[in-house]
Amino acid sequence: HVLVHKNHDCHDFLSPPTAPTAPKATLLRWSSDSMPLILTTANGPMTLAQREKFERDGFLIVENLLSKNELDAMHNHYLDICQDPTKYTGKKVLTLVRDISVVDDSLDRSYLGPEYSYIKLNGFQGSQGEDEIFMSYTRHPKILEYVHQFVTRGRERELSTCAHMYVCKPPGLGDSGSKTSVHPLHQDLVYFPVGERDGSGSLVERDMPGVVCAWTAVGDVNRENGCLSFIPGSHWRGIRKHSYPNIPKRNVSYFGIQDLTPAELATNTYAEMKAGSVVFFHSQTIHGSGVNTRSASDTDPNAFRKAISVHYRTKGMPIVDLSRTPAGTSAVDLETAEDLTRLSKGRITPTEAQKLVQDRPTVMAMGRNRFQLFDVTVKD
Repeated sequence: HVLVHKNHDCHDFLSPPTAPTAPKATLLRWSSDSMPLILTTANGPMTLAQREKFERDGFLIVENLLSKNELDAMHNHYLDICQDPTKYTGKKVLTLVRDISVVDDSLDRSYLGPEYSYIKLNGFQGSQGEDEIFMSYTRHPKILEYVHQFVTRGRERELSTCAHMYVCKPPGLGDSGSKTSVHPLHQDLVYFPVGERDGSGSLVERDMPGVVCAWTAVGDVNRENGCLSFIPGSHWRGIRKHSYPNIPKRNVSYFGIQDLTPAELATNTYAEMKAGSVVFFHSQTIHGSGVNTRSASDTDPNAFRKAISVHYRTKGMPIVDLSRTPAGTSAVDLETAEDLTRLSKGRITPTEAQKLVQDRPTVMAMGRNRFQLFDVTVKD
C-alpha cells in the first residue's frame, strides 16, 4: 500500500523558526473544471484520474512497477561499489557521496560496513562507459511508458536523462541530532539549466510538460527512515529562491526554500511507499526528505532508505543560459567557494574559487558545461 498523509511536524525539514514573508510567485491551482490537461498525454497506462492528480498535485505514485529481483540486483550492486569504490567510481559511475558528519569524523562509522558511511551514488556513466545495471533502470520499459506520457507531447520520443542517483540513507546518521541527511524542501529545476525560463526563472508554459523525475523505492520508505514529502500544487507557482539552511553544517548542494509560508507547510504531504513503487513528479514541485531515524544497530533491511532516481526530458528541450535569471533560482548561484573547490576535486584552488563565485556568467557557463557532461540520451 501507499500512504500519503499531511505533515504537521515541519521541523524535520528545517523550516525557518519565524513566520516567513509571502512568496512573490503567483498562486495558481489546476482545476479539472476550468483547465485542460497540459502536462500529460492520453497515450499510455495512466488513467484519466491519475493524469488529473498529477496536473493538480505535481506528483503521482504508481505501485508495484518494479520486481523484487530487479530491486535486489540494484541494491546488491550498490553494496559492491561501496565495498570497492576505486573499481567503479569515475569508470562506470561518477561519485559516491559521504555525509558531512562522516567526513568531519563527528560520527564514528569505523565499526560498520562501508555502506553506512555513504548517502548516495551520482551518475550511471563514467570514462569506461555505462553501468549496465543502473542504466537498465533508465531504460526500463515500465518506467518509459509512463515517462512518455509526461514529456513527449508533440515532441520526438528520444529522451535525455540527467541527475542519475542511487540514494541510500543509512540508519544511524540521525543519532547526533545534526540532521545533516535532511534535504530541505526544494525544487529540482534549480539544479538543471534546461527549458526556457521567464523573468522569475520559472519554466515558460511551452516547456512545463518537458521534464519529469521517476523516483523508485528500492526498499520500503516511510517517515521513520526518511521518505519524500511534497507540497501539492506547488509546481504551478513557479520557481522559488533557494539557499542553504541556517544550520551548523550541511551537505554540499542540499539547498532549500527559506520563505515557505505556514499555509504551504501545513499541506506538506509525506509519501510512504512500498518497494517497487514509483513516484513521478514535476521538476517545479516542492519536495524534500527527512532524517533516517532508524538505529545503526537495526538489522532490518528497510532500516536503509533506498531509492533510485532519474530525471527525463525530451532530447530537444533546450539547455539554457541562466545567468540572467534571478539570484537564488539556480544551484550554481548558491555554490560557495568551498563547494566549488570540493566539486572540482582540487582542480580549482580556494583562491580561484573565491573569484569564480563573484563572476556569475563564468560560473553559470561552467555549470552548464558540467551538466552537459552528465546528460545521457536513452532510447526505447
